[in-house]
Amino acid sequence: MSAAITKITMDELNHRLEDWLCECATTEEEWDVIAEYSLHQKIKLVNKMYDGGVAQFLIDAFSEI
Repeated sequence: MSAAITKITMDELNHRLEDWLCECATTEEEWDVIAEYSLHQKIKLVNKMYDGGVAQFLIDAFSEI
């Protein structure tokens, strides 16, 4: 798995985290707040919200790797 993670750029990770969080958001105001979050904040939030945490999110979001 570590070899696969090295292929993931920070921009790709940030984009997929933000996309998933925006899918969960219910208002445009929430989208604006999510857009302002740092990468670290997005990771922490996904870890709390995603079933299986951030590790499972990575597996699901980057299944093609």
